[in-house]
Amino acid sequence: MAITQTGSITTVSGNGVYNGASGTISGITVPADAEIMFIGVSAYSGTAAILSGAGTFDIGGNNSVGVASAATNWRSALHYILAPATGTQNLDWQWGGGAGSALEDSVVIISRGFWKGIDTGSPVRDSDSQGGNGDSHTTPTLTAQTGDLIIAFGGSFDAPEANLSFTYSGSGGAATLQDVTSASYADGAWGTASPTGDQTITWTATGADEGGIAAWVLKAAAAGAVSGQARLGQRFFMRGTRH
Repeated sequence: MAITQTGSITTVSGNGVYNGASGTISGITVPADAEIMFIGVSAYSGTAAILSGAGTFDIGGNNSVGVASAATNWRSALHYILAPATGTQNLDWQWGGGAGSALEDSVVIISRGFWKGIDTGSPVRDSDSQGGNGDSHTTPTLTAQTGDLIIAFGGSFDAPEANLSFTYSGSGGAATLQDVTSASYADGAWGTASPTGDQTITWTATGADEGGIAAWVLKAAAAGAVSGQARLGQRFFMRGTRH
């Protein structure tokens, strides 16, 4: 089964709106068939764990797991929430998890998207990140194989405030999934790749001063996999046809 996006990517951003220790983004629409939610962040913190801590995001009581670029520059973080509550939900944040800790910079981008077709019992094969100065950032080599999907989010500090154009590259047909509209000097973009083995993924955005990239490798559901409800129905059918 192939991993595919469901619903659309939506983004919120602002100056002095999302940098507080904790808060809520109301009215999130989670598609009925979403199996995993990803949340990309473009922001600054002197400590990577503030952006990547477990439970940084919560939807319907289900906490996130995240990874963030480690260099002490503008950072990219990418979280996932498995089996998010569907329908209209509130997305809570508490930077760093727990009681939360306010970010040092007031400008923040938070972007989200949804996917399906994953191995829901063990969805992740690998994750990693990279960050620093410059306008191009590449993950360390990610462990991956045919049928997986790499999802990446890049965040950058854009001193010209020019709404940069991000280009993703790498094996597996790596490409930009969606550019995020910049907020003041914060910018970012999503990228994906369909690997055939271990690989890196890179974003480049001419004019970016510094930034980072964070990525997860998703495992696809096994071919022919059926839900528990479908298996139960099959068993009843088989019992009913015995003689």
